[in-house]
Amino acid sequence: MEDINTSKRIIFTTCSKWPDLSRGDFMVAEALMEKGFQITTCPWNGEFTPFENADLIILRSNWDYHYDLDGFVRWLDRLLQSNLAVRNKVAMVKRNIIKDYLLDLEKSGVPVPKTRIWKSGESLQEVFEEQNWRQAVLKPQTGASGHLVEKITLSQIDEWVDTVANRTPGRKWLVQEFLPEVQTTGEISLVFFNGIFSHAIRKLPQKGEFRVNSQYRGKLKRVFPGNDLIHQAENALKTLEEAPLYARVDGVIRDESRFIVCELELNEPALYFDLAPEQALTFCKAIVDLV
Repeated sequence: MEDINTSKRIIFTTCSKWPDLSRGDFMVAEALMEKGFQITTCPWNGEFTPFENADLIILRSNWDYHYDLDGFVRWLDRLLQSNLAVRNKVAMVKRNIIKDYLLDLEKSGVPVPKTRIWKSGESLQEVFEEQNWRQAVLKPQTGASGHLVEKITLSQIDEWVDTVANRTPGRKWLVQEFLPEVQTTGEISLVFFNGIFSHAIRKLPQKGEFRVNSQYRGKLKRVFPGNDLIHQAENALKTLEEAPLYARVDGVIRDESRFIVCELELNEPALYFDLAPEQALTFCKAIVDLV
């Protein structure tokens, strides 16, 4: 009998700048192809036609979306209007790409870094003074891969506003407390599929750095967190209307056991299958359950 999956077409979304599958996603795609699925990669900012006949569209490597946020949102809306199956779901992704969702997590009782929203024309110095901050981390309200993320001191505010913020007037920024734990014990990323914990990675920045993104050559190591830490990360997922296909909860441990959630990633995060290769099959199974 013909495999019922041979007619099922799954698209892994990429982008025009990086149109190929990542190494980790290739592992997942191979497992899906072994089960008879047709796997295709298509850039979100390419032709729309290939997406129209997909049985499932998985947002994975649309890494350049923040350079054309309006175009990306229009594309997401077009997927929705075309009644196409997208994971993570369009509404979930649209909310997640605006990083002030951290304030929603805070309102739900999830510990997050102290965060304020700032935009050009307002006094950034007042934000520092209100919080009694001598230094803080600034990042665009929408962004990825550490783009334009900086740590500045009170004395550097004017320079940062002149050289960075004023180049994009009207843009909103997140101003956050600096978390020293990032440099001492590192940031932990916990990966979930359909709401179920899969694996975790500890990321430590290079000496003198606080960013752990790949371009800053952060050191990555697989770790095996206890149930308490996993449950704390799950609390962030419980604020969503439903469990996403995939999620990555990033944070630091404070006071030995309290997990501070820095990000809840529901759109194109690295899933670190290079450090947890067997979990590529777990992601494969989560996808199969959808189709």
